[in-house]
Amino acid sequence: MSSSFLSAKSTFIDYSHDPGHNSGMETVSKSALKAKMLEYFRRVEETGQELVVTDNNEPVLRIVAIRKRVPMATVFADVRGRVVYHEDPLAPTSDEWHQT
Repeated sequence: MSSSFLSAKSTFIDYSHDPGHNSGMETVSKSALKAKMLEYFRRVEETGQELVVTDNNEPVLRIVAIRKRVPMATVFADVRGRVVYHEDPLAPTSDEWHQT
């Protein structure tokens, strides 16, 4: 599958709410998406890379995978019990800061 290009007008799309995710986006026309929709959906789901759908070379839709939440216990399971505190982490630090 080949990626189509975004036209010059597409530079006005605001991706500021999702920084870092607009580089390397794959684009596909509505007609190409219709022909191989399941294949595109599977790719987005597997890779997490978003897909921009175009109509007459103008971006009209963005397809993104929904990220599943992972419990904190799972995220930090490999370091549980291995962290060593040399001082009381809840002790006040006001003595370390200079008062002006």
